[in-house]
Amino acid sequence: MTGPWTISYRKGDVYSHRRTTKFMEHLPNGQDVVRLELRAIERTEVKDVNAKGEATLAATCLSMDSLHGGTTERINATSYPSVTRVFGRNGLLIREIDATDTGRDPLELVDRLLLNRPTPPESVDNGSVWRTDLPDARRPGKRVTIVSRYLGTTTSLKIPAIKVTEAFDVDHVPPRTEAIHVKCEMALDPATGRTIKATTEIKNVAFAAHGGIVPGEVSIEEELIVPGVNDKESGAPPN
Repeated sequence: MTGPWTISYRKGDVYSHRRTTKFMEHLPNGQDVVRLELRAIERTEVKDVNAKGEATLAATCLSMDSLHGGTTERINATSYPSVTRVFGRNGLLIREIDATDTGRDPLELVDRLLLNRPTPPESVDNGSVWRTDLPDARRPGKRVTIVSRYLGTTTSLKIPAIKVTEAFDVDHVPPRTEAIHVKCEMALDPATGRTIKATTEIKNVAFAAHGGIVPGEVSIEEELIVPGVNDKESGAPPN
């Protein structure tokens, strides 16, 4: 059994993640096709930690490549301005200071909810489940429930880690009726709160393609860039 953990942020810590996002369209014939793939490197710096242990984190896009129709295009990273967020020791997002999106688009809301890494309120064992209710930015007074499950310990990228899954549903804006289904499997560093590796599936979502909105799925693969382990792979952050 593992006791409840809190995250100990450390001012001045800097780390980077490699993230690949694929947008897969559902075709009328039942097949799926990848319409767009984005490969990004994002750096996070812990700017401040207050007396409550709440941390101010600044996230900056270092590079972004777009893969579409067999062509790779480098996107100017400055198109994605830095975002400053405040997180609690329980792994939850408290507020965003300078975010440019509204969180009212369903996919934006999913992205924002995925920033949360809820810690358990009590001791957990393999298979233990806890639920975290968070506000739905589009519907005042409504909540989204993240269901977290603890799956024990592991080692990921040579870092001692815990295995956790998260799942939640997000209601669509009418006329779409079936909810967006989100599932994330991750390896986390419980001390720092960092995601070491994560795989996310977002099903029954819609996104822009062909000049319109199409139904499909979005998948996200994310990993911490660890010096001497995977920092020499393609897409490592520039020196």
